[in-house]
Amino acid sequence: MIDRLFRFQLSSLVLAAVVLSSCHGVRAELKRRGVAVEQDQLIEFAAAGDLEVVDLLIQAEIPISGRDSYGSTALMAAAEAGEVDVAKYLIDRGADPNLGARGSWETPLMLATVRNREEMVRLLIDSGASVGFRDQDSGVTPLMMAAVEGHRVISAELIAAGADVGTTDQTGWTALHHAVRKGHSRLATALVEAGADPQHQDQDGFTPLSLAKSRGQWRLVAQLEQEVDLTKEKARSAGVQNSPFAVPPGWEIVDPFDGRSRFWPQHATFKAGEDPPGSRRVLLRSSPGEEAQIFLIVGQAGVWWERFRNRIQEMEQDPNLEEKLILRVHGLQGVTLDLRRYRLVDTSRAERQTERILALGEVGEGRVFVLDAGGSPLADGIDQIESVIRDSRLLDALRAEQSS
Repeated sequence: MIDRLFRFQLSSLVLAAVVLSSCHGVRAELKRRGVAVEQDQLIEFAAAGDLEVVDLLIQAEIPISGRDSYGSTALMAAAEAGEVDVAKYLIDRGADPNLGARGSWETPLMLATVRNREEMVRLLIDSGASVGFRDQDSGVTPLMMAAVEGHRVISAELIAAGADVGTTDQTGWTALHHAVRKGHSRLATALVEAGADPQHQDQDGFTPLSLAKSRGQWRLVAQLEQEVDLTKEKARSAGVQNSPFAVPPGWEIVDPFDGRSRFWPQHATFKAGEDPPGSRRVLLRSSPGEEAQIFLIVGQAGVWWERFRNRIQEMEQDPNLEEKLILRVHGLQGVTLDLRRYRLVDTSRAERQTERILALGEVGEGRVFVLDAGGSPLADGIDQIESVIRDSRLLDALRAEQSS
């Protein structure tokens, strides 16, 4: 037992002597080359791509993830300089690909992105660098930095690795905002194709589309508007065409995103594109001979609905008001809607009448319906509107849809 312990201690001493001798030899070699055994030297030679000296410094026990006087690490320096071999050496020996400068957005991936180091970006992503990193102060992400600099290949790499095109910085800007502001049209188009929203509003209400218009980037404006139209077309296909509503004979659901429709209610309380957030609109029209229409919005109660109530008050106080009629429509699931018909006479033109039918309905849990309908003087008017709403079970269908 004592003999075995003695042999173990002896072997440990021999190993320590070898290590000490090796370390001493490495330090001697570094001294011969005029390289100080310091952390700053590791960062400097990593940036220079001198793998041999980097290896010697690591053997001389310089911490692989230590920081220099500026807070940088060897991997950060190699990433910014695009020294892939050095970066791979450091990562293989334990360097953290997500470790950045203290209190800064400067991670290895961010630095490689800014400098357009495409091969380095791929290495870092493959090594576990987070494409979803978001600076805690500014909120910027690697994808945003790529958008600012206009680096399309790196942007594609980041998106393919899972970067979210909808992430916002502290001002509410997405990567698309940044690309548009810098005039990177091709990158902006690629971001939109990847799912970026041209109509996403920042904290001040600015969208990528409005930014492009303000900067006179008309070719990009056309591209973004085309994408907006395609998005609306998808919503129409998924919503309106497949609607479960049982519409009475002679009536049809109109594409609510088609502003070219001659039945579009230009007098509607909410114009196209001004619907309350989180709402749903439905537009019904009668046969062309009658030219009557029903325009519905369903959504949450709030300030938008106060605007509608104010409109009703304005109609009732209009000096041209000739006749008012109120009918209450009851849905099968307890939904009620007060239809209000207002007939206005245009005193500037003899026998010229305008019929407005407005309504506001409560459906529970803060959900409301707003209805805005109208038609020519020859249409059946409020009686027909009431019949359509009742027979189509439109209110019940909308309520069921909102509950699902």
